[in-house]
Amino acid sequence: MGAENPNQYMNKAIRDLIKGLPVMTFLGELDENWHPTLTDVGQDHLKITGLSREALLGPEDNAIEKMALKNDFTSFRTSYLKAMELGEPYSLIYRIKTAPGRIKWVFEHGVKESEPPGAQGLVPRRIKGIICEVEKKRLMAFMALKKTAHVSFPKDTDPLDTIISASPSMEDVYTFIRKAAKSASSVIITGETGTGKDVVAKAIHDLSRSKGNYVAVNCTAISSELIESEFFGYKKGAFSGAAKDSPGYLAAADQGTLFLDEVGDISLPMQTKLLRALESKSYMPVGANKEEHANFRLITATNKNLASLVRQGKFRSDFFYRIHVLHLDLPPLRERDGDITLLADFFLARHTGHKQTTLPKKIHQILKTHHWPGNIRELQNVIERYVALGYLVFSSLDFEPPAASPHLPPPGAETREEIPGPKVPAPQAGNILPEGNQTLEAYMARAEKEFIHQTLISVGHDMHKTAKVLGISLRTLQRKVKQHNLR
Repeated sequence: MGAENPNQYMNKAIRDLIKGLPVMTFLGELDENWHPTLTDVGQDHLKITGLSREALLGPEDNAIEKMALKNDFTSFRTSYLKAMELGEPYSLIYRIKTAPGRIKWVFEHGVKESEPPGAQGLVPRRIKGIICEVEKKRLMAFMALKKTAHVSFPKDTDPLDTIISASPSMEDVYTFIRKAAKSASSVIITGETGTGKDVVAKAIHDLSRSKGNYVAVNCTAISSELIESEFFGYKKGAFSGAAKDSPGYLAAADQGTLFLDEVGDISLPMQTKLLRALESKSYMPVGANKEEHANFRLITATNKNLASLVRQGKFRSDFFYRIHVLHLDLPPLRERDGDITLLADFFLARHTGHKQTTLPKKIHQILKTHHWPGNIRELQNVIERYVALGYLVFSSLDFEPPAASPHLPPPGAETREEIPGPKVPAPQAGNILPEGNQTLEAYMARAEKEFIHQTLISVGHDMHKTAKVLGISLRTLQRKVKQHNLR
């Protein structure tokens, strides 16, 4: 199965490169634009791509090209076409995102098959070759040899590579990021704590190819006394200790992106000043008598319900509407099917220096049963503790440091897992009192479920009215209804 006798069109350098590695041979047909459709693949296809043979073959677009990272595909396409036109072997180096969501470096080598006499220019023309999974270092060493023609190596990375996911629920997120990157409009990213709002903001900036800097500001970390000078900068002598002029965040973000994390924590007076800076693209540094100018793209993030804060008079409505142009609500980790184990393995590799890249299946099963209120940030901490201690420990909001030294497994002992207790049964109407040995997290989940349930009943199960009464978005309500199995 697959291409036969690949040694016939591979030189010694290529044979040495792929020796001992997983190799998938393939056959394909070329259309008039030299675009290949796979017609047969070898036995290592599942190991390399994570896809079944049926998923790789057929009349649709080349499945391998769909798996290739977009920037890499653009890089290798030119070299591939040149080789096809000349009828010479080609070699491609690129990355694919496999079915389980992992990024792999692969080496592809192939050649257009010779056409029979009298068939020149007819279609379908055929191609045969191999695809091999190879480590990046090994590929770079191969590139340095320069012993094969028409080799392409990707130079740029896709900003979306930083968002690790194989979940269908994240496809809308990827689409939003690409569309937002083409716009200069303000973006607000909402979602639970730890869902990666900062990563998404950075991806939007990177994908926009902005000429300016990406300036990230944690609004909760700036004291009210310093916030104005931090944002607008100050002039020498503006206050005690101002020995020289100092630019602020707005100046640093000129022609770039200003990312305000936890924007809901900005005071009302500061919101007024930021709104003016956004509208006029000018601001007054502390101690200055002349305005300065800054043109930047604003991206904000929060885990708070800003609409509710507006109704309470704690957030300016005009500032709300100014930053609320393009809105993305990130799904929590528990709703990203398959991403818990994918991210867990990613953090494991990072914290072990890639000495260990996959957790045992029983650990994966335990991780998938956890609710993950702290989302990706919590998962990263759990895996870091697992690497240090050898067993799982989940944090909860009622965590208190132990009076004695923490229990560690004795040397040579088998690792163990500390897992949460059994799931708390659904509460009956009017009964949400804490039960014995119940964590605050479990109690809050029960109370939230009952509150939503009773509100739904009171408005005749009208989702829009329920969301309005609860002070949350319709999408958040839909997510929580699904989470609590209320339908």
